[in-house]
Amino acid sequence: MPSTAQQFQIKSIGHHEDQEKLDRPQGFPYYHGLQTFAGDGEFALEGKKYGRY
Repeated sequence: MPSTAQQFQIKSIGHHEDQEKLDRPQGFPYYHGLQTFAGDGEFALEGKKYGRY
């Protein structure tokens, strides 16, 4: 009998040309896949900042 359990589930998809600053002090309960084609920005993870400038 095939399993009905989902191994991968998409919770949200977004696209924003010029996104405002987000602050999530409690984090985000899902994994993020980030992809950038152009522009700049940064995100912080466990106190370390990552950016593209």
